[in-house]
Amino acid sequence: IVEDVESGYADVGFVRTDMIDRLVAAGTTTWDKFRILFQIEDPTFPFRRSTSFTPEWPLGALDHVPYSVSQEFASHLYQLDRFSSDPLYADPGIAGGFATFVNPMNYMTLLVMLETIGYYNPEEMKCMRSTDVYEAVICPEGYVKQTAERAFCDDCKDGYDCLCSPCTKLMDPALVLTVEGLETEWPPTVDAEEAEASVILEKTCLRMERCVSVPTGKKIRWVLTDEIGAVNRAKINAELLTTVEFRWRFDCEWQVLVGENFTTEGGVEKQRYVWEGEAQDVGTHVSVIRINGEQAEMSPVISIHSTPPARAIVCELGQQGESDGTCTACPPGTYGYTDESGSEVVYGCRACIKGTYQPDYSETDCIACD
Repeated sequence: IVEDVESGYADVGFVRTDMIDRLVAAGTTTWDKFRILFQIEDPTFPFRRSTSFTPEWPLGALDHVPYSVSQEFASHLYQLDRFSSDPLYADPGIAGGFATFVNPMNYMTLLVMLETIGYYNPEEMKCMRSTDVYEAVICPEGYVKQTAERAFCDDCKDGYDCLCSPCTKLMDPALVLTVEGLETEWPPTVDAEEAEASVILEKTCLRMERCVSVPTGKKIRWVLTDEIGAVNRAKINAELLTTVEFRWRFDCEWQVLVGENFTTEGGVEKQRYVWEGEAQDVGTHVSVIRINGEQAEMSPVISIHSTPPARAIVCELGQQGESDGTCTACPPGTYGYTDESGSEVVYGCRACIKGTYQPDYSETDCIACD
């Protein structure tokens, strides 16, 4: 490792605190060729270091060794000290390349670190050793292990197994839910302009927050975008999206969405799942997305459906408004009237009173009987 860093083959390396000092003392290298990253200043420790202390391998006694023997053996080890003036205690340390023996440190921090990187299995209480370099790679949270073809370097030195890009960071978030408004043919009784103006579509739908607020009858498109894409998921060994389901309201059936690949203007391959529908039932609804049978991270979201604004039907005197938004002529036997009691002038038809009649359409009064 030291030779690779010194030669420039490697940019950084991890070694014991005394490794470079031993090589410097042996005359095989010099300190000016190296730089300690994040060096910790510690006048009580003779070597340069950049991490906290990690316990070394302890010496232990087997069950068949009497306790008195192990205690006496330990007491003699504690007396060894390479800096002692007595050669009896100093020579073993000098010859063995150690300073002395001390009580072992707490191994809990080391155990936690090994569990975190997936090297120690607490259930089986054993280390997960692997002779396969690729299988030994454990990626941190938010990353996935790439396929072996992408993880290893092509320009590796003979005798080495080089992992250049074993892990890749997932998109954050990897799945994005959005809503798009579609062209809607509103009935004549609805004020289309006001209805469209009341539509609210959030840029991105977030868990338990409003995603969409629309009048009933508005057509919209739900789009779940996989920012990684099926092609790239296969390349980097990320979990594939085998099933994507959507339910607009709790009283609706689950809809299975089919993915489609697409390429962005920047040339990035992605995948999307689309469902189109019409807002129904006035009220606040909970919309849910399931990925591979599990609720998606951004799910559920809130959908608000309101009553569409009515369109004022303006007719002429002698006409009346119909439910389809049209105006029809007042039929025979009726006359057109004007109601100006409200904020708007309303035109309608009324039946002729007793003693009067009207044989024609669109008339504004009735004729007295002879």
